[in-house]
Amino acid sequence: MTSNQPQYPYVVAVTGGIGSGKTYICDMFSAMFDIKVIDADLIAREIVEPGKPCLKEIISEFGTVVLNDNNTLNRAALKSVVFSDESKRKALEKITHPKIREEISNQIKSLKMSYCLISIPLVAESERRQNFDRILVVDCPEKEQLERVMSRDLLEKEQVSAIMKAQANREERLSIADDVIDNSSQQISLSTEIQRLHKLYEQLAQKLSPVNE
Repeated sequence: MTSNQPQYPYVVAVTGGIGSGKTYICDMFSAMFDIKVIDADLIAREIVEPGKPCLKEIISEFGTVVLNDNNTLNRAALKSVVFSDESKRKALEKITHPKIREEISNQIKSLKMSYCLISIPLVAESERRQNFDRILVVDCPEKEQLERVMSRDLLEKEQVSAIMKAQANREERLSIADDVIDNSSQQISLSTEIQRLHKLYEQLAQKLSPVNE
């Protein structure tokens, strides 16, 4: 998937529903081929650290109920507020998404390599697919997503279901995919598939202008 104005390095968005294993797949690319991974979730955490303007905007919008006793962001409290009310979720996205996009753009511009990965949860839900040269969807059955997140984040089934409901469903994500990795519990050949995709992305990147040319 090519953007209107090709950018360098070649940008592959790695997306998938919560609990699909985006981070795990990106870590494998990084470990096997030293590929730079820009993590949108990590950026989202960094921009709401104490003293950051984004946190101040969130407090102004949702009140101190979303803070811990030490004035750091209580993510569980914020999730319970925004994922039960679509208007509040959109208000949060209006605050955070522009800042996340700006930081992603800055990091891409600083890179000197053939391609990079952006681990990003919300691609199918947005209108910014054209910002990426290719989209890799990490896929697994929704039942496995639910079980993984409940175990990982110690959340109740209803909480995880609300988060999943706010995201694109499995079919919607697959419909925008250029490539798909099956990360279900039945998948046993991830390294082989990642090797294949790495070779493909290197070839696609070569069609773009060299770095800083």
